[in-house]
Amino acid sequence: MPIRPAPASDSGADLTACEFFAGGGLAGLGLHLGGAGFRTVLANDIDTAKARAFRANHPETPLIHDDVWAVTPDQVPGAPDLCWASSPCQDVSLAGARGGLKAQRSGAFWGFWKLMQGLDAEGRAPRL
Repeated sequence: MPIRPAPASDSGADLTACEFFAGGGLAGLGLHLGGAGFRTVLANDIDTAKARAFRANHPETPLIHDDVWAVTPDQVPGAPDLCWASSPCQDVSLAGARGGLKAQRSGAFWGFWKLMQGLDAEGRAPRL
């Protein structure tokens, strides 16, 4: 069942966010409904089931269903105020293989970081 957020009060702020490793889009939902007033303008996830959940929960938000390494700065609209990344943690978890950020899954963080560097080079790095 899709999540249907209750109407939020208008705080007057028009803060924008991009959500990477988005899953079902719950971080963006929290940033919007939690009083911060963010509007998610772009999301990304490589996993098909998670992308399907995101689209069900946020049909109005553009989603790039691809590896974060494939996302380029020209796909990011404007200059987002915040870029949220909930990157895979299996390789850095005490319960996981502990391969660190050099391992494949948790190393996906570096694809996000490369994108942030690209936005910074264009003068569009997130403020937060």
